[in-house]
Amino acid sequence: MGRICSAQGVIRGTLVASLIISSVIGRHQHDVPSCRVIPGDEQWPTDETWADFNQSISGRLIRTVPIASVCHGSTYDEGKCATLRDNWFFPATHLPSSSSPMAYEWSNDSCNPFTPPEAPCVIGNHVLYAVNATGLSDYQATLAFASKHNIRLVIRSSGHDYLGKSTGAHALALWTLHLKSTQLLPTFKSSTYAGGAMKIGAGVSGGEAQAFAHSHGRVVVVGNCPSVTLAGGWVQGGGHGILSSKYGLGADQVLEFEVVTADGELLTITPYNDHADLFWALTGGGGGTFGVVLSMTIKTYPETPISIALLTVTRPPNRDPKTFKSFFRTFLSTLPATLDSGVTVIWALFPTAFMIFPAAGPDLTAQQLDFLLQPTRARLKELDFPYEYSSNTYPDYPSAFASVPRTWNASDYHMNGRLIPRSLVETSNDGGPSEELIDALLHIGNLAGNAGVSYNLNANLPAHPVSVNPKLRSTIFNLALGVPINYTAAVPQHSYAEAHDFMNSVLLEPIKKVAPDGGAYLSEASPYENEWKRDFYGGNYDELLKVKDKYDPVGLFYAWTGVGSDRWVERADGRLCRVEFAKDEIVHSEL
Repeated sequence: MGRICSAQGVIRGTLVASLIISSVIGRHQHDVPSCRVIPGDEQWPTDETWADFNQSISGRLIRTVPIASVCHGSTYDEGKCATLRDNWFFPATHLPSSSSPMAYEWSNDSCNPFTPPEAPCVIGNHVLYAVNATGLSDYQATLAFASKHNIRLVIRSSGHDYLGKSTGAHALALWTLHLKSTQLLPTFKSSTYAGGAMKIGAGVSGGEAQAFAHSHGRVVVVGNCPSVTLAGGWVQGGGHGILSSKYGLGADQVLEFEVVTADGELLTITPYNDHADLFWALTGGGGGTFGVVLSMTIKTYPETPISIALLTVTRPPNRDPKTFKSFFRTFLSTLPATLDSGVTVIWALFPTAFMIFPAAGPDLTAQQLDFLLQPTRARLKELDFPYEYSSNTYPDYPSAFASVPRTWNASDYHMNGRLIPRSLVETSNDGGPSEELIDALLHIGNLAGNAGVSYNLNANLPAHPVSVNPKLRSTIFNLALGVPINYTAAVPQHSYAEAHDFMNSVLLEPIKKVAPDGGAYLSEASPYENEWKRDFYGGNYDELLKVKDKYDPVGLFYAWTGVGSDRWVERADGRLCRVEFAKDEIVHSEL
């Protein structure tokens, strides 16, 4: 969600968009049509109109054909379908597509590769068209076309999205993945910062940004999945990674945005210029909501060694559960001191094992990391639990990250998560974790699996305010869990509901009792949270809504659980309508 431009693109975009953009400038909220148009409506653009639009953007319009169409109907190809099924669960399968939802449930089972060839394959919840944006002019033309024809607009980058923001029925997508510019700025200066920086296009992934920074002896904060693009939902939702305990959230790194607003205006915004409110909203207030980022300038840091530790603990089925609980209590008790040393710890608890994968310590030696984790290892030895441990120091981030095993794929799961307050790990009489928290985490780990991305997010805070959920600053870990998608269920949509109900009413029930106000991380949570305004935005929602209404008064930008999204609902036919006009035909609602 966001990206870059050239001088030629600026000129072409001005000519293309100026004829249309004026039609939306000056509109007010009450002027917005009651519903978006969909195919079959009299107002839906004709094929000739779409062709003219495609010509105006130099042929960059893509009409959606679901990638699973090779498994169905007249386009069935046994070999291609088998290959697709074998690789369906990996992000790399969906990344090249302008339309395939990486989180499958958002396709609403419209084209399932695991159903028989005679099963239907339809567009369904996929976007109908996408513009493969190359610069500012494509942004302006797409926003203008969607606005003029009252079409649902979707902002899509890499498509890593659990909350349905990067797809939508009957929609036109602005696809920003291929805006790949990178520029090193050795001496960026503002009123509160002087140091290294890097300007990146909206389609630059964490892996690409880190590789470019490494080539100049620098390092940047990126996400844990290297194919996630930085400027879109990742940084706009906060953005954590294994360097966050040392350098902060992704949103803390931003120095400047180039952003295109709903009326097609390109703004260069900082925390200190006339659009500081929009800058604030984009640093944590959610993607696809306030505008479309074209480029982003972020802080860089000198490259330093980084140590990585890995731990795997087997949970023998015949052991007294109390002994494992004793170990787990020790691990949680040591977390605060470990995180305060600049270490990020990612751990997972399963019915058969506990893992740290990894503990990452920037600018620490392996021996220093060993010392921080020594109480946990000593407790394992004392309790005679079988485990494997290793630690190494690497000269730079890329080699350290490459050493971490990645053995499963979270994109194949229904997602949920909660933020766990640090106070719960420091509240018992002896200063350790509360018994209720330990029992709640073991409850999940005994039934399914859960992971904790653990950090201290008060390190290296920016001098200016950002709009990330304030609860993140008092969080000791983001608890993430998932239930596998059942692709062969008789009615997959029913299995989706069952999965989310199981996570909310069974797995997370004890957690919500012990941390009722913990909130949730915007990018890794259930899309069906009843208290999503409170949980995702942590008290910032009303101020964010003011920014939304200032820069997008016509409501062009809509994103599921995004700021202002509760004004809209999706009807049974997929049509997006304002709440007051939707009546009883709602299938998706955030009310």
